[in-house]
Amino acid sequence: MKPRFVGRLGMADVVTVANAALGFVAAVAATLDIQIAARLILVGAIADGLDGVVARKRGSTPAGEYLDSMADVASFGVAPAAITAIAAIETWGRTDPLLLGIAVGVPAVYVAMAVTRLGLYTAYDVGHDETEGVQTTLAATVIAAAVLAGVGETSLLLAGIAVFAVLMVTTVTYPDLHAQDATVMGLIQALAVLVPDLWGRVFPFALLFLACGYLLLGPRFYWRDYLDWDGLGWASVCQTLNGEDFIRYPPPETPPQVFDSLPAVNGEASASYQSDAHVLSDYIPISAASSGTGRSCAATSSNSAAWSSAMSNP
Repeated sequence: MKPRFVGRLGMADVVTVANAALGFVAAVAATLDIQIAARLILVGAIADGLDGVVARKRGSTPAGEYLDSMADVASFGVAPAAITAIAAIETWGRTDPLLLGIAVGVPAVYVAMAVTRLGLYTAYDVGHDETEGVQTTLAATVIAAAVLAGVGETSLLLAGIAVFAVLMVTTVTYPDLHAQDATVMGLIQALAVLVPDLWGRVFPFALLFLACGYLLLGPRFYWRDYLDWDGLGWASVCQTLNGEDFIRYPPPETPPQVFDSLPAVNGEASASYQSDAHVLSDYIPISAASSGTGRSCAATSSNSAAWSSAMSNP
C-alpha cells in the first residue's frame, strides 16, 4: 500500500517538509551547540524561500500553504525558542524556580504566538503581497544572526523572543520582499551559515543589520508593487467605477493618450488605450492587485492625481 501523499505532493512540498525536519534537528542541536542550531535555522530560512521558487517553477498543490505554515512552526517557532531556553538554562542553572520559569515560559509564549500568527496567515494572508504582524522567518533570522554575531547574550535573547512574541500578532503590515531583495537576503544568510567567523563575523552582522532594518523600516518605507510602483518603477493609475476600484496593470511607462470605455470582460473590467509606447493595457480590480488588503484609489493620492490628469488631457 503506497503512502497517502504519493501523487498529491509536489517538489515544493518536499522542500517544505524537509524544512520542518530541519527545524527539529536545529532544536536538538541547540542542546549540543547553539551556534550550529543558529546556522541550521538560517538554512531553514533559505529553504523557506526556495520552496516558493520551486512552487512557481514546478507548480504548487492544495496542501502546500498548510504544509508551509506547519513547517514554519518547527523551524522558526520551536527552534529559536529552544535556543533561547537552553541558553538561559545554561546561564542561570536549574536551581532557581523563578529563573527557570522565565527561561522556559518566555520561549513557550513565543511558540504559542508563532503558531497563532501562522494560523492567521494561512487563513487570511496567503496569496497577498503583504501580511499583518512580523513574519516568523524574520524573527528567527534575527535571533539566529544575533547568536552567530556573538551578541546573543541570554538577557538579549529572552528580550528579543518576548518582543517578537508581541510583534508577531500585531496588526502592523509588512510587505513581502521583492525577488531581488529576497535573493540578496538569501545570499547573506548562506554566507553567514558557511563562513560565520570570516572577517570578524561580517556576514552574521550584515544579516542582522538587514533583518533589523526591514523589521523597523519595512512597514513604513519598503516599496510596494501595483499601487505606487511596479517592479520596473512605472507609475500606476487607479480609477473607481460603480463603487469598485480598478487599477491598470501593467502600469504604463508614459501617460495614456486615448482611453476607451470599460466593458465587462469575464466579470471584470478591462480597458484599452493607445500611446506612443503602448497599445493595450487591462484594468483589473484593485482587490486582485493588492490582494484585498483594504487599499483603494482614494488612499493613494498620487495615483488618483495621475488618473485625473490623464483623463483631462485625452
